[in-house]
Amino acid sequence: MHKSTSPLPEYAAATAVEQTIVVSIDEACAITRSGRSAVYEWLNDGTLEGIKLGRRTVVLYRSILDMIAKAPRLGAGKADEKDGEPA
Repeated sequence: MHKSTSPLPEYAAATAVEQTIVVSIDEACAITRSGRSAVYEWLNDGTLEGIKLGRRTVVLYRSILDMIAKAPRLGAGKADEKDGEPA
């Protein structure tokens, strides 16, 4: 078996991502590079969608992709700003 050198689990590889439906809280943390508190906050405010499978909370992978797609982009095409004023 080939051992991946990626910091993300194998599900994050392009071919496997399309097949992933739900991820654990820890996997959501790894994907977003965020802590558990942030993931639970996003679940509570509706930014991420989750479901209960028995006692376990899992995050819908699609909602992670949606959150990333909707996130504001930094840098590209923005004028330099200082103290909130356009340059």
